Amino acid sequence: MRFHFLAVSAIIWILFAGTGFAQTITGTLDGDWSYNTNTPAFQLNSFRAFDIHDQAGVFWQGVAAYGKAKARKRLTVASRYEWFGDDHNAFRTGINQNLQSYTATAQFPWSDLTLWTEYRRDWSTEAIFNKTQGEDSSVLNNQNTVTFGLTYVFETAR
Repeated sequence: MRFHFLAVSAIIWILFAGTGFAQTITGTLDGDWSYNTNTPAFQLNSFRAFDIHDQAGVFWQGVAAYGKAKARKRLTVASRYEWFGDDHNAFRTGINQNLQSYTATAQFPWSDLTLWTEYRRDWSTEAIFNKTQGEDSSVLNNQNTVTFGLTYVFETAR
């Protein structure tokens, strides 16, 4: 059973990972893989993706991984990691750097409302994040963000 799952996943990944060439030196490679279990006792979704672009001296690449699980009836947790490399010629960001981010999210659904909180950490190989405290300002190579939110779902009559 596990071999069958891995074989099917590999075939699906190969079909969805495409290589496109507009010229002999131009190419973009994209791919993704996802897994979803919707069993009543436990729900898990995961997703991985990558992106590579190489065109006559322009090169950048990125990788992302996502996961989401329903831990309890009224608790869903999610996690996301992303890496973006633009350290060859700064074509996408304007600065030779590697960027990373990690996000952890907790959602608390209740009827049509969902309360959620999120922690995110961004960091770079270069100091690009502004920090202002009073009249003093500086530039750092990382930043932390905490967010709280409330979402309401409007349903239409069926």
